[in-house]
Amino acid sequence: MVRGRPTRGGSARKSKNQKTETVTDEKFASLKPFGSFVVSDPETNEGHKFKKEDNVAILPHGRDPGNHIEDEEYWIAKIKDIRAELHEDGSNTVWARVQWFYSADDVASVIKSFDKSTIGKYEKIFSDHYDYVGPESFNAIIPMAKFYENDPEPPYIPWDKFYRRYTFEYKARMLKPKPASKSKESATTFVSGNSSQATVSDIPKKRKRGERGSLLSDSTKSTPDYSEGNLTPSNPIFSRSFRLLSCSPDTDETINLQSLIPLTVQSPTELNEAEEIVISRPAMKKRKGRRSVIKNHVPSAPPRRPKQTIVEALGSVPFELLHIAEQPLVRGAAFANGGISGNIAFVTRARRLLYKLLQGEPMPERWEDEIFVQGEGADLTNAIVKIGASQRPFPPFVCPNCKSAI
Repeated sequence: MVRGRPTRGGSARKSKNQKTETVTDEKFASLKPFGSFVVSDPETNEGHKFKKEDNVAILPHGRDPGNHIEDEEYWIAKIKDIRAELHEDGSNTVWARVQWFYSADDVASVIKSFDKSTIGKYEKIFSDHYDYVGPESFNAIIPMAKFYENDPEPPYIPWDKFYRRYTFEYKARMLKPKPASKSKESATTFVSGNSSQATVSDIPKKRKRGERGSLLSDSTKSTPDYSEGNLTPSNPIFSRSFRLLSCSPDTDETINLQSLIPLTVQSPTELNEAEEIVISRPAMKKRKGRRSVIKNHVPSAPPRRPKQTIVEALGSVPFELLHIAEQPLVRGAAFANGGISGNIAFVTRARRLLYKLLQGEPMPERWEDEIFVQGEGADLTNAIVKIGASQRPFPPFVCPNCKSAI
Protein backbone atom coordinates (compact mmCIF):
# COMPACT_ATOMS: atom_id res chain seq x y z
CA MET A 1 0.00 0.00 0.00
CA VAL A 2 1.16 3.53 -0.74
CA ARG A 3 1.77 5.20 2.60
CA GLY A 4 4.21 8.08 2.96
CA ARG A 5 4.61 11.76 3.55
CA PRO A 6 1.91 14.29 2.59
CA THR A 7 2.70 15.67 -0.85
CA ARG A 8 2.09 18.92 -2.63
CA GLY A 9 0.93 19.16 -6.19
CA GLY A 10 4.21 20.32 -7.61
CA SER A 11 6.48 19.23 -10.44
CA ALA A 12 5.42 16.04 -12.11
CA ARG A 13 5.18 14.42 -15.50
CA LYS A 14 5.14 16.95 -18.31
CA SER A 15 2.01 17.39 -20.38
CA LYS A 16 1.50 19.05 -23.75
CA ASN A 17 -1.34 21.13 -22.39
CA GLN A 18 0.02 21.93 -18.96
CA LYS A 19 3.15 23.86 -18.06
CA THR A 20 5.05 22.77 -14.99
CA GLU A 21 8.20 24.08 -13.39
CA THR A 22 11.14 22.00 -14.56
CA VAL A 23 14.83 22.16 -15.39
CA THR A 24 16.66 21.78 -18.69
CA ASP A 25 19.09 18.98 -19.45
CA GLU A 26 21.95 21.48 -19.59
CA LYS A 27 21.03 23.04 -16.26
CA PHE A 28 20.60 19.65 -14.57
CA ALA A 29 24.02 18.48 -15.79
CA SER A 30 25.64 21.54 -14.20
CA LEU A 31 24.19 20.86 -10.74
CA LYS A 32 25.99 19.06 -7.93
CA PRO A 33 25.20 15.30 -7.80
CA PHE A 34 23.93 13.58 -4.65
CA GLY A 35 23.10 9.98 -3.79
CA SER A 36 19.93 10.79 -1.83
CA PHE A 37 17.80 13.58 -0.38
CA VAL A 38 15.59 13.93 2.67
CA VAL A 39 12.25 15.71 2.71
CA SER A 40 10.84 16.85 6.05
CA ASP A 41 7.18 16.38 6.85
CA PRO A 42 5.90 19.79 7.97
CA GLU A 43 3.28 18.17 10.21
CA THR A 44 5.52 15.75 12.10
CA ASN A 45 9.03 17.06 11.27
CA GLU A 46 9.84 13.48 10.31
CA GLY A 47 12.42 13.06 7.58
CA HIS A 48 11.66 10.90 4.53
CA LYS A 49 14.73 9.71 2.63
CA PHE A 50 14.77 8.97 -1.10
CA LYS A 51 17.82 7.64 -2.92
CA LYS A 52 18.90 6.66 -6.42
CA GLU A 53 17.30 3.47 -7.82
CA ASP A 54 14.33 3.75 -5.45
CA ASN A 55 10.92 3.12 -6.99
CA VAL A 56 8.68 5.90 -5.75
CA ALA A 57 5.03 6.95 -5.79
CA ILE A 58 4.50 10.46 -7.12
CA LEU A 59 1.36 12.55 -6.74
CA PRO A 60 -0.16 12.99 -10.22
CA HIS A 61 -0.15 16.50 -11.63
CA GLY A 62 -3.30 18.43 -10.80
CA ARG A 63 -4.38 16.13 -7.96
CA ASP A 64 -5.12 17.73 -4.60
CA PRO A 65 -2.97 16.02 -1.94
CA GLY A 66 -5.73 16.54 0.58
CA ASN A 67 -8.14 14.34 -1.36
CA HIS A 68 -8.17 10.55 -1.28
CA ILE A 69 -6.30 8.82 -4.09
CA GLU A 70 -6.26 5.09 -4.81
CA ASP A 71 -2.90 3.36 -4.68
CA GLU A 72 -2.97 2.35 -8.33
CA GLU A 73 -3.63 5.97 -9.35
CA TYR A 74 -0.24 7.22 -8.17
CA TRP A 75 2.43 7.81 -10.77
CA ILE A 76 5.31 5.39 -10.24
CA ALA A 77 8.90 6.11 -11.26
CA LYS A 78 12.48 5.00 -10.59
CA ILE A 79 14.95 7.64 -9.40
CA LYS A 80 17.94 7.57 -11.74
CA ASP A 81 19.85 10.68 -10.68
CA ILE A 82 19.71 13.36 -7.97
CA ARG A 83 21.22 16.83 -8.29
CA ALA A 84 20.85 20.11 -6.41
CA GLU A 85 21.60 23.78 -6.79
CA LEU A 86 23.13 25.16 -3.59
CA HIS A 87 22.27 28.77 -2.79
CA GLU A 88 24.32 31.31 -0.86
CA ASP A 89 21.73 31.57 1.91
CA GLY A 90 22.12 27.87 2.71
CA SER A 91 18.96 26.72 0.93
CA ASN A 92 18.93 24.41 -2.05
CA THR A 93 16.85 23.40 -5.03
CA VAL A 94 16.70 19.64 -5.56
CA TRP A 95 15.79 17.85 -8.78
CA ALA A 96 15.48 14.13 -9.40
CA ARG A 97 15.73 12.58 -12.84
CA VAL A 98 13.19 9.76 -12.96
CA GLN A 99 12.32 6.96 -15.35
CA TRP A 100 8.57 6.43 -15.59
CA PHE A 101 6.54 3.29 -15.13
CA TYR A 102 3.57 3.51 -17.50
CA SER A 103 0.06 2.36 -16.73
CA ALA A 104 -2.14 0.48 -19.19
CA ASP A 105 -3.87 3.77 -20.05
CA ASP A 106 -0.51 5.43 -20.73
CA VAL A 107 0.48 2.72 -23.19
CA ALA A 108 -2.96 2.71 -24.82
CA SER A 109 -2.67 6.47 -25.42
CA VAL A 110 0.46 5.79 -27.50
CA ILE A 111 -0.42 2.43 -29.09
CA LYS A 112 -4.07 2.58 -30.12
CA SER A 113 -4.29 -1.18 -30.72
CA PHE A 114 -3.02 -2.03 -27.25
CA ASP A 115 -5.36 -4.27 -25.24
CA LYS A 116 -5.53 -2.78 -21.74
CA SER A 117 -7.31 -5.87 -20.38
CA THR A 118 -4.00 -7.80 -20.48
CA ILE A 119 -2.55 -5.56 -17.76
CA GLY A 120 -3.33 -6.06 -14.08
CA LYS A 121 -4.65 -3.47 -11.67
CA TYR A 122 -1.29 -2.98 -9.94
CA GLU A 123 0.85 -3.78 -12.94
CA LYS A 124 3.17 -1.11 -14.33
CA ILE A 125 5.21 -1.06 -17.52
CA PHE A 126 8.81 0.19 -17.38
CA SER A 127 9.29 2.82 -20.08
CA ASP A 128 12.25 4.69 -21.59
CA HIS A 129 10.58 8.04 -20.79
CA TYR A 130 12.54 10.32 -18.44
CA ASP A 131 11.58 13.52 -16.64
CA TYR A 132 12.75 15.86 -13.89
CA VAL A 133 10.65 15.92 -10.75
CA GLY A 134 10.91 18.14 -7.67
CA PRO A 135 11.00 16.58 -4.19
CA GLU A 136 7.62 18.05 -3.17
CA SER A 137 5.77 15.49 -5.29
CA PHE A 138 7.42 12.39 -3.83
CA ASN A 139 5.10 10.38 -1.58
CA ALA A 140 6.67 7.02 -0.68
CA ILE A 141 9.11 4.32 -1.71
CA ILE A 142 7.29 1.52 -3.52
CA PRO A 143 8.41 -2.15 -3.74
CA MET A 144 8.21 -3.18 -7.39
CA ALA A 145 8.39 -6.91 -8.07
CA LYS A 146 9.76 -8.24 -11.35
CA PHE A 147 7.60 -11.00 -12.75
CA TYR A 148 8.72 -13.19 -15.66
CA GLU A 149 6.04 -15.64 -16.74
CA ASN A 150 8.58 -18.32 -17.75
CA ASP A 151 10.46 -18.13 -14.46
CA PRO A 152 10.07 -21.42 -12.52
CA GLU A 153 10.65 -19.54 -9.25
CA PRO A 154 8.82 -16.22 -9.52
CA PRO A 155 8.43 -14.14 -6.35
CA TYR A 156 5.17 -14.33 -4.46
CA ILE A 157 3.20 -11.19 -5.40
CA PRO A 158 -0.03 -10.41 -3.52
CA TRP A 159 -2.88 -8.93 -5.51
CA ASP A 160 -2.41 -5.44 -4.01
CA LYS A 161 1.33 -5.10 -4.71
CA PHE A 162 2.97 -3.34 -7.64
CA TYR A 163 4.83 -5.46 -10.18
CA ARG A 164 6.08 -5.31 -13.76
CA ARG A 165 6.45 -7.72 -16.68
CA TYR A 166 7.05 -5.52 -19.72
CA THR A 167 9.24 -2.69 -20.93
CA PHE A 168 7.97 0.00 -23.28
CA GLU A 169 10.02 1.80 -25.93
CA TYR A 170 8.19 5.08 -26.39
CA LYS A 171 9.68 6.22 -29.71
CA ALA A 172 9.57 2.75 -31.26
CA ARG A 173 6.00 2.21 -29.96
CA MET A 174 7.07 -1.25 -28.89
CA LEU A 175 6.27 -3.42 -25.87
CA LYS A 176 8.75 -6.14 -24.85
CA PRO A 177 8.19 -9.02 -24.56
CA LYS A 178 5.21 -8.93 -26.87
CA PRO A 179 2.03 -9.97 -25.03
CA ALA A 180 0.49 -13.11 -26.52
CA SER A 181 -3.11 -13.20 -27.61
CA LYS A 182 -5.71 -14.93 -25.47
CA SER A 183 -7.03 -18.30 -26.56
CA LYS A 184 -10.74 -18.97 -26.99
CA GLU A 185 -10.38 -22.42 -25.44
CA SER A 186 -8.23 -21.59 -22.42
CA ALA A 187 -6.23 -18.85 -20.83
CA THR A 188 -2.93 -19.28 -22.63
CA THR A 189 -2.06 -15.71 -21.72
CA PHE A 190 -1.88 -14.85 -18.07
CA VAL A 191 -4.18 -11.91 -17.37
CA SER A 192 -3.09 -10.76 -13.95
CA GLY A 193 -6.11 -10.17 -11.80
CA ASN A 194 -8.50 -9.56 -14.69
CA SER A 195 -9.56 -13.13 -15.37
CA SER A 196 -11.73 -15.51 -13.40
CA GLN A 197 -9.95 -18.46 -14.99
CA ALA A 198 -7.07 -20.38 -13.46
CA THR A 199 -4.13 -20.58 -15.82
CA VAL A 200 -1.80 -23.54 -15.86
CA SER A 201 1.89 -23.23 -16.46
CA ASP A 202 3.92 -25.18 -19.01
CA ILE A 203 7.33 -24.73 -17.38
CA PRO A 204 8.51 -27.22 -18.51
CA LYS A 205 5.94 -28.85 -20.80
CA LYS A 206 3.93 -31.53 -19.06
CA ARG A 207 2.42 -34.71 -20.29
CA LYS A 208 0.24 -37.73 -19.43
CA ARG A 209 -3.18 -36.83 -18.13
CA GLY A 210 -3.49 -38.02 -14.54
CA GLU A 211 -6.34 -39.19 -12.35
CA ARG A 212 -7.98 -37.23 -9.58
CA GLY A 213 -7.07 -38.02 -6.02
CA SER A 214 -4.44 -37.61 -3.36
CA LEU A 215 -1.19 -39.48 -3.17
CA LEU A 216 -1.60 -40.32 0.49
CA SER A 217 -5.23 -41.36 0.22
CA ASP A 218 -4.50 -43.53 -2.82
CA SER A 219 -1.64 -45.30 -1.07
CA THR A 220 -3.74 -46.26 1.95
CA LYS A 221 -6.75 -47.69 0.12
CA SER A 222 -5.00 -50.94 -0.77
CA THR A 223 -1.58 -52.50 -0.99
CA PRO A 224 -0.77 -52.64 -4.71
CA ASP A 225 2.64 -53.65 -6.02
CA TYR A 226 4.74 -50.48 -6.09
CA SER A 227 7.79 -52.26 -7.39
CA GLU A 228 10.08 -50.44 -9.79
CA GLY A 229 8.70 -52.29 -12.77
CA ASN A 230 5.17 -51.17 -12.03
CA LEU A 231 6.01 -47.52 -11.42
CA THR A 232 5.56 -46.46 -15.01
CA PRO A 233 3.18 -43.82 -16.38
CA SER A 234 1.31 -46.49 -18.38
CA ASN A 235 0.36 -48.43 -15.25
CA PRO A 236 -3.05 -47.55 -13.74
CA ILE A 237 -1.70 -47.61 -10.17
CA PHE A 238 0.58 -44.73 -11.09
CA SER A 239 -1.88 -42.17 -9.70
CA ARG A 240 -2.25 -38.56 -10.76
CA SER A 241 -0.30 -37.46 -7.70
CA PHE A 242 2.61 -39.70 -8.66
CA ARG A 243 2.46 -38.25 -12.15
CA LEU A 244 2.66 -34.72 -10.78
CA LEU A 245 5.56 -35.60 -8.49
CA SER A 246 7.35 -37.10 -11.50
CA CYS A 247 7.07 -33.84 -13.47
CA SER A 248 10.41 -32.19 -12.84
CA PRO A 249 10.60 -28.38 -12.95
CA ASP A 250 14.00 -28.67 -14.62
CA THR A 251 13.44 -31.13 -17.48
CA ASP A 252 10.74 -32.35 -19.82
CA GLU A 253 11.69 -35.94 -19.03
CA THR A 254 9.49 -37.86 -16.58
CA ILE A 255 11.37 -38.57 -13.36
CA ASN A 256 11.48 -42.22 -12.27
CA LEU A 257 10.91 -41.69 -8.55
CA GLN A 258 11.86 -45.23 -7.57
CA SER A 259 15.22 -44.89 -9.31
CA LEU A 260 16.13 -41.94 -7.08
CA ILE A 261 16.23 -44.16 -3.99
CA PRO A 262 19.79 -45.42 -3.41
CA LEU A 263 20.39 -49.19 -3.45
CA THR A 264 22.28 -50.53 -0.41
CA VAL A 265 25.31 -52.65 -1.43
CA GLN A 266 25.95 -55.75 0.75
CA SER A 267 29.11 -57.85 1.13
CA PRO A 268 29.19 -61.52 -0.04
CA THR A 269 28.68 -64.25 2.56
CA GLU A 270 31.74 -65.94 4.06
CA LEU A 271 33.12 -69.06 2.53
CA ASN A 272 31.84 -71.48 5.23
CA GLU A 273 28.31 -70.27 4.49
CA ALA A 274 28.69 -70.75 0.75
CA GLU A 275 26.71 -73.25 -1.22
CA GLU A 276 28.45 -76.47 -2.21
CA ILE A 277 28.35 -76.99 -5.94
CA VAL A 278 29.44 -80.35 -7.36
CA ILE A 279 31.25 -80.17 -10.66
CA SER A 280 31.83 -83.47 -12.46
CA ARG A 281 34.47 -83.97 -15.13
CA PRO A 282 36.39 -86.90 -16.67
CA ALA A 283 39.49 -88.07 -14.78
CA MET A 284 42.89 -87.54 -16.23
CA LYS A 285 43.37 -91.33 -16.40
CA LYS A 286 40.50 -93.29 -17.82
CA ARG A 287 39.20 -96.22 -15.85
CA LYS A 288 36.43 -98.40 -17.08
CA GLY A 289 33.03 -97.45 -15.73
CA ARG A 290 34.34 -94.83 -13.28
CA ARG A 291 34.38 -91.00 -13.31
CA SER A 292 36.27 -88.77 -10.92
CA VAL A 293 34.29 -86.20 -8.93
CA ILE A 294 35.80 -82.86 -7.87
CA LYS A 295 33.96 -80.76 -5.31
CA ASN A 296 34.43 -76.99 -5.53
CA HIS A 297 33.14 -74.42 -3.05
CA VAL A 298 31.64 -71.46 -4.91
CA PRO A 299 30.43 -68.46 -2.90
CA SER A 300 26.74 -67.86 -3.28
CA ALA A 301 25.40 -64.57 -4.59
CA PRO A 302 25.01 -61.96 -1.84
CA PRO A 303 21.49 -61.86 -0.43
CA ARG A 304 19.54 -58.89 -1.66
CA ARG A 305 17.99 -56.61 0.90
CA PRO A 306 14.59 -55.52 -0.45
CA LYS A 307 14.86 -52.03 -1.92
CA GLN A 308 12.76 -49.43 -0.15
CA THR A 309 9.57 -48.80 -2.10
CA ILE A 310 8.63 -45.32 -3.20
CA VAL A 311 5.59 -45.38 -0.92
CA GLU A 312 7.78 -46.24 2.07
CA ALA A 313 10.21 -43.47 1.16
CA LEU A 314 7.47 -40.89 0.73
CA GLY A 315 5.96 -41.95 4.04
CA SER A 316 8.92 -40.38 5.84
CA VAL A 317 8.39 -37.02 4.12
CA PRO A 318 6.38 -34.41 6.08
CA PHE A 319 2.78 -34.40 4.91
CA GLU A 320 2.70 -30.66 4.17
CA LEU A 321 5.85 -30.83 2.04
CA LEU A 322 4.50 -33.78 0.05
CA HIS A 323 1.14 -32.03 -0.34
CA ILE A 324 2.85 -28.98 -1.87
CA ALA A 325 4.97 -31.08 -4.22
CA GLU A 326 1.92 -32.90 -5.63
CA GLN A 327 0.06 -29.69 -6.50
CA PRO A 328 -0.50 -28.64 -10.11
CA LEU A 329 1.24 -25.45 -11.26
CA VAL A 330 -1.54 -22.84 -11.28
CA ARG A 331 -1.94 -19.08 -11.36
CA GLY A 332 -4.84 -16.77 -12.13
CA ALA A 333 -7.60 -14.80 -10.46
CA ALA A 334 -9.67 -17.92 -9.73
CA PHE A 335 -6.81 -19.17 -7.51
CA ALA A 336 -7.05 -16.25 -5.11
CA ASN A 337 -4.49 -17.45 -2.57
CA GLY A 338 -1.84 -17.78 -5.26
CA GLY A 339 -1.61 -14.05 -5.84
CA ILE A 340 -0.24 -12.73 -9.12
CA SER A 341 2.41 -15.40 -9.60
CA GLY A 342 0.48 -18.45 -8.37
CA ASN A 343 2.04 -21.43 -6.61
CA ILE A 344 4.68 -22.16 -9.25
CA ALA A 345 7.71 -21.26 -7.13
CA PHE A 346 6.48 -23.20 -4.10
CA VAL A 347 5.75 -26.39 -6.06
CA THR A 348 9.05 -26.10 -7.94
CA ARG A 349 11.07 -25.86 -4.74
CA ALA A 350 9.05 -28.61 -3.05
CA ARG A 351 9.66 -31.07 -5.89
CA ARG A 352 13.36 -30.27 -6.01
CA LEU A 353 13.64 -30.82 -2.26
CA LEU A 354 11.66 -34.05 -2.50
CA TYR A 355 14.04 -35.42 -5.13
CA LYS A 356 16.99 -34.64 -2.86
CA LEU A 357 15.34 -36.40 0.06
CA LEU A 358 14.63 -39.49 -2.03
CA GLN A 359 18.30 -39.52 -3.04
CA GLY A 360 19.30 -39.74 0.61
CA GLU A 361 20.10 -36.14 1.50
CA PRO A 362 19.18 -35.14 5.07
CA MET A 363 15.99 -33.29 5.89
CA PRO A 364 16.61 -29.56 6.50
CA GLU A 365 16.02 -28.38 10.05
CA ARG A 366 13.17 -26.21 8.77
CA TRP A 367 12.03 -27.41 5.36
CA GLU A 368 9.53 -24.51 5.21
CA ASP A 369 12.45 -22.09 4.79
CA GLU A 370 13.44 -23.99 1.65
CA ILE A 371 10.00 -23.46 0.11
CA PHE A 372 8.85 -20.02 1.25
CA VAL A 373 11.18 -17.05 0.89
CA GLN A 374 11.46 -15.09 4.09
CA GLY A 375 9.85 -11.68 3.87
CA GLU A 376 7.43 -12.49 1.04
CA GLY A 377 4.60 -13.31 3.44
CA ALA A 378 3.64 -16.62 1.83
CA ASP A 379 2.81 -19.89 3.57
CA LEU A 380 1.06 -23.22 2.98
CA THR A 381 -2.29 -21.61 2.10
CA ASN A 382 -0.66 -19.86 -0.86
CA ALA A 383 0.67 -23.14 -2.27
CA ILE A 384 -2.37 -25.45 -2.06
CA VAL A 385 -4.74 -25.01 -4.98
CA LYS A 386 -8.34 -24.17 -4.13
CA ILE A 387 -10.50 -22.59 -6.79
CA GLY A 388 -12.87 -19.90 -5.55
CA ALA A 389 -14.80 -20.84 -2.41
CA SER A 390 -14.90 -24.52 -3.29
CA GLN A 391 -13.47 -26.97 -0.78
CA ARG A 392 -13.50 -29.88 -3.21
CA PRO A 393 -10.30 -31.35 -4.59
CA PHE A 394 -8.94 -29.39 -7.49
CA PRO A 395 -9.93 -30.57 -10.97
CA PRO A 396 -7.37 -32.12 -13.33
CA PHE A 397 -5.87 -29.01 -14.92
CA VAL A 398 -4.75 -29.37 -18.49
CA CYS A 399 -1.92 -27.56 -20.24
CA PRO A 400 -3.46 -25.06 -22.71
CA ASN A 401 -0.77 -25.85 -25.28
CA CYS A 402 -0.32 -29.64 -25.24
CA LYS A 403 -3.66 -30.50 -23.50
CA SER A 404 -1.94 -32.85 -21.05
CA ALA A 405 -2.00 -32.97 -17.27
CA ILE A 406 0.21 -30.56 -15.39
